[in-house]
Amino acid sequence: MSPSMVLGDRVLRLEGLPDSLLRLVQEELSYTKRESVFDPVQGRMLVDYRRVQLYEMVNGSALLAPIGFRHRIEQLLARAGAGPVQLVDQRDPSGEIEIDRSVLNDDGLRPIQRRILECMAEYERGSFQCPTGSGKSYVLSRVCRLFPKARIDIVTRRVDVARTIYRYVSPSASAGLCTSKMKTDPRRVMVYTIGSVHHGTMDADILIADEAHELATRASFEMLARYRPRRAYALSATLQHRFDRAHRELEGIFGPLLVDETYQSSVEHGSVVPIVVYWMPVEEGPVRTAGSRLYKRQAIWCNRARNEIVAAAANLLYRGGQNQTMVSVETVEHAFHLKEFLPDFKVVFAGVSSSTARRLISKGLVTEQELERCLKERDELRRKFEAGEVRGIIATDVWSTGVSFNDLAVVVRADAGVSGIRSIQIPGRVARLSDGKKCGIVVDFEDRFDRSLLAQSKQRRRVYEQSGWEQVDV
Repeated sequence: MSPSMVLGDRVLRLEGLPDSLLRLVQEELSYTKRESVFDPVQGRMLVDYRRVQLYEMVNGSALLAPIGFRHRIEQLLARAGAGPVQLVDQRDPSGEIEIDRSVLNDDGLRPIQRRILECMAEYERGSFQCPTGSGKSYVLSRVCRLFPKARIDIVTRRVDVARTIYRYVSPSASAGLCTSKMKTDPRRVMVYTIGSVHHGTMDADILIADEAHELATRASFEMLARYRPRRAYALSATLQHRFDRAHRELEGIFGPLLVDETYQSSVEHGSVVPIVVYWMPVEEGPVRTAGSRLYKRQAIWCNRARNEIVAAAANLLYRGGQNQTMVSVETVEHAFHLKEFLPDFKVVFAGVSSSTARRLISKGLVTEQELERCLKERDELRRKFEAGEVRGIIATDVWSTGVSFNDLAVVVRADAGVSGIRSIQIPGRVARLSDGKKCGIVVDFEDRFDRSLLAQSKQRRRVYEQSGWEQVDV
């Protein structure tokens, strides 16, 4: 039997491959997943490795795989000299989608935006990795016109990101929004958070994932796998930066990486501003005697000497509100410790545990009423920050991804995080173009008092270097 590839709505089926080629495909559709696990004996996090197969075997010789791997498999077989493979498309031909290519002539498109739209017009599936600030939300608004009659579902993880997308696409199409906090009537274009997508019909012609790196989880895969879209696309600035490498599984749904735009290329094309990272040394901190998380509370969140240095940097660049400034923190606790030194800054966070609330209140850092007011005013605070009416913010991870603050000039990284994704996403908040903005400023801190924290700061340096950002030691 000659080799064949049978295309279905969700999966493809490979039949008739010689054993040597079949083994090559099996190896190509497998990866080693990394997972962080807590070792109670050593009292610290360790890395566990396990092999993941992204295919199934049927009757011992036929291989089933998600249809997004079609391009990867075809390329592999071509490199291996497999010869012709019969292609059998069993999908409904009436599912072809109308394309309005005049959208590609929009003079307002940036080069990276035009490339993405051209790829979407050309290919049924694909993934796009492009820098923060390069205008993905605007691309989504043009997608609604590129496919003028298609039913489109746009899925993301965060409510704030979903709201931003909804605001962009609404003027271009009949659009609806479905999140944990809001549900409109069904429309041709629907914007969902992944936790609310089950409220929809899940029968869209086109499925799009925004901030797709955040959807590379088992629960998200199970929801997305229910779709049978004719076309599917994924967008993110950090699509292939996950520590666990689970982005490989996203490819099975959304297809191969079609565009991988570097930050420097976007700067050259005028899509984003250059970023300059200023490093400040921190010499004073406690000796490590406790578990990592408890130590971080002492060394980072509640370290008064360090917080004074962070606040001094923030106030210096804030200039009484001349430069819109965001201080990035990991926890609510750290936010209110910094608030003590940054009285003009507002605090924004998604929620707070009862134990943390009690601790903050007992220390006199905040009252119960102030905590409640912060939560109630979060949406209004975002609107005012976007409009430039609020100039200084201390924010947890809630605003680290997928938000659009064009005037934001300075990000002060107080979080001391080690995540490669956060080290791209958080500084990327200052990347957006704005009148008079020549560059985005990021301040980070080299915690020299602890070997582990110092190593983490060096990891962040490497990420910044790979992104092509200028770094200056103060």
